[in-house]
Amino acid sequence: ATLRLSAFAAREFRDMNYRGHVTINWDTQIFGNNAEHLLEELWKVTSTNPRRSVVSVCPLPGNSIPRRLWSALVLASGFSSETTWGNAPKKLVRKLASNLVAYPLEFTGKGTFKDEFVTAGGVDLKEIDMKTMESKICPGLFFCGEVINVDGVTGGYNFMNCWATGYVAGESCSEKATTVTARKESSSNCKNKEIKKSDDDARCNNIIPTVESQKMKCSIHVVDSRERALDLLVFRHGNLFSSVEEYMESNPQVLSREDALKTLTSSYDDKGKDLAYLGSAGQAGRDLVQFYALADTVSGIDNDVPDVLTRCHGVVGSVDAHKQPLEDKDGSVLLIELKNLRVQENMRRQGIGKALVEAVQHYAQSQAVKKNKVVVFLQFDSNNHGAIQLYREAGFVLDDHDQNKMNWY
Repeated sequence: ATLRLSAFAAREFRDMNYRGHVTINWDTQIFGNNAEHLLEELWKVTSTNPRRSVVSVCPLPGNSIPRRLWSALVLASGFSSETTWGNAPKKLVRKLASNLVAYPLEFTGKGTFKDEFVTAGGVDLKEIDMKTMESKICPGLFFCGEVINVDGVTGGYNFMNCWATGYVAGESCSEKATTVTARKESSSNCKNKEIKKSDDDARCNNIIPTVESQKMKCSIHVVDSRERALDLLVFRHGNLFSSVEEYMESNPQVLSREDALKTLTSSYDDKGKDLAYLGSAGQAGRDLVQFYALADTVSGIDNDVPDVLTRCHGVVGSVDAHKQPLEDKDGSVLLIELKNLRVQENMRRQGIGKALVEAVQHYAQSQAVKKNKVVVFLQFDSNNHGAIQLYREAGFVLDDHDQNKMNWY
């Protein structure tokens, strides 16, 4: 009750310099604030049970007051520990009745530092995009936890607020720092490249590079099933659930692996296509191809790698290629946005990121036979020097009009 009161009236207590008076009703359920009615009930005990010690136990219906609290209230009302109901003065019984419904307490300060469990106040929620925890006033600045104006009663709610907003802020900040966007027109050689297969994903799989070093070997593939879509979700958001089985354990209503798979990948069709980017379900006309790096063999990189490979069935990296067809004065144009490039932290600098970027480049070339132009674009963080070097080595150049964009031809 004290913690709840301090939470509900935190600002009022601060304005009062943590000094004032409160009254406590110890038995609101039966007698409410009616001290006279309570006095009648207590006075009955003087005749029905006169030999009983007043301090021993609460005689009220339902006995809602704990024994130790009752004893403290009796002694605070002026009774001695030997007083029985038979010789209890009515004045003291009246005082006891008053203390039960309106016990006065004075507070003269707050607890010492570190007694608190949450801080009231903070950044106004109206100034924050709650989907990303990014400031609406200062883009690139993210908030989480107690720094925002959220505080709840005790019971784990404040921990949950810190964990949830911290996760969202961290993911959003990471994505903003590593995601790149740029525009790119394919070269005339790409437009003339002949590719016999008609299926985009199958054609793409045949030209995607592999990565092989002394420590590992992996290949790049297109997400083409719900199972692989799930592996990608585990790889990107592994702290939410590490496997289908873990998800089922925490959601008893999910009765089978198939049900879990459909629930977790409900935004994907049976071929692994992200429905959020298909037609009217998402941004009109947009499509999405997702690539993933699949580790075939790994040795001597990190002790945590085997666990990562088990959880994600070998997925150690991913990148998205967003497509949007357009028409301009020269004919049809296909925009491709390279986005969400990620590599497992303990497997970086092994050539995986480069292979994923090359996969998007090969995909753009494969699409050039259908369009007069293929424009790929990516946006980069000027402070992410490793990413900038990666894109330059892959043939990207700075855009003439936007210094945060790079183009590849």
